[in-house]
Amino acid sequence: MASSHTILSKLIERNAQVSQPSRKLHEFLVQRAFPNIAYVPANETAVVDATLVASPNLLIADATYLSGGKALQGGRTYLVEGMLKVTSDVAGGLKIALDGGTATFANFNLDADFVTASAIVSANTTSSIASVGSTALVLHCAFSATVECSGSGSIGLRYAENNAAGAAVTLLRGSWMKVTEIPISA
Repeated sequence: MASSHTILSKLIERNAQVSQPSRKLHEFLVQRAFPNIAYVPANETAVVDATLVASPNLLIADATYLSGGKALQGGRTYLVEGMLKVTSDVAGGLKIALDGGTATFANFNLDADFVTASAIVSANTTSSIASVGSTALVLHCAFSATVECSGSGSIGLRYAENNAAGAAVTLLRGSWMKVTEIPISA
């Protein structure tokens, strides 16, 4: 069975013969009704050090069913949310960044809660090129970010050990990331 995104892509291709106002309405409804979701279908392991690596699965890539073909559109605001299920080393922990794509941001605010074996560690950054992390035995990480996109493109998650401790960080199957446009009234 075809995915909803495949079906929508075909509908938009057919939509090329429809009037411009109808096409804009269709694209608007598609963006609001179907958030972009990325999912880790099998465990993936980062390099064994503190160098951030891109997750091949947690990338909201450009696609034909979105307005302009870009995952994120310049001049628009988005909510990025995710849940990472991980295995990490006690001394290494986990760090994440949302700079694994091609989009650029005018305003950016990333909050993450790292659930460890003994506590919840919260971290925040307002820099789109910075990472947030925790040095502990991280079990999972919930994150959310509001981003004002200044340059259209994709968005992706990068991850690594927060402190190079010689053990790999593994994103477990079932980790996910979602991007939803926030309608802003002028």
